[in-house]
Amino acid sequence: CTHTAGMVVSLTGAAGRFGQAASKSVELAFNELNKAAGAGGIAGCKLAFDLRDAQSQGSVAVDQARQLVDLKKTPAIIGGIISSVSIPIVTSVTGPGGVVQISPASTSPTLTKLGNEGKSNGWFFRTITSDALQGTAAAKYAMDQGMTTLAIINVNNDFGVNMLAEFRRAYEALGGKIVSATPYNPQQPSYAAEVTNALKGDPPALYFIGYPGDGTTIVRTWVQQGGPQRFLLNDGMNAADFIKGVGPQFLNNAFGTSSGTTKTA
Repeated sequence: CTHTAGMVVSLTGAAGRFGQAASKSVELAFNELNKAAGAGGIAGCKLAFDLRDAQSQGSVAVDQARQLVDLKKTPAIIGGIISSVSIPIVTSVTGPGGVVQISPASTSPTLTKLGNEGKSNGWFFRTITSDALQGTAAAKYAMDQGMTTLAIINVNNDFGVNMLAEFRRAYEALGGKIVSATPYNPQQPSYAAEVTNALKGDPPALYFIGYPGDGTTIVRTWVQQGGPQRFLLNDGMNAADFIKGVGPQFLNNAFGTSSGTTKTA
């Protein structure tokens, strides 16, 4: 027999690179678990997963999760990657249906709030910290690096809006000044208008909250428009293609935050 978990992650769209990496990680982990279990498998069975593409869209993710739960009767779902995908799955599918959902990457404080309000019915878990922590850490880190004044450009979804709010609360409490906060919508052909707005007031640095694909275009535009080459970045921006796309010579004064654990014996 085989125990099959569902996996709803973004293989395409703004978060596609993260979902592709996550699916490979799950495949590796399941293969190793099955191998380690020997002939007996896990509880006498093998582990497998049914992979579905959320396309970085909440409505698509809900449809895929419903198919897995209602038709395939999967007992657990791994995903989503971005919070704007995980949240509708929790509220529309796994929470009401009593199905375990575990996200490796959704950091929105909204998910904590859903749990506290009983709207997840106790079925949602995640293996990453909330942006309530990352926003606070980023604020202190910015001040430690001498970034006492900056402009912000943030992706206009649950992650970006909450990350901005958590950062603003901590940063301004420490004496930091935000010149402007400009939201952007993913996958636009140009971000010249957003960058022009963010540059008003001559900010000495930019805090970009978003994803590498759009982020590459936005930061390149910022540099091309004469913006200062001093950046603060969120965890998802730690990507080789972002560095290559912008040009490492423009990122010598780029700093970022990412949650993790201290290694011990």
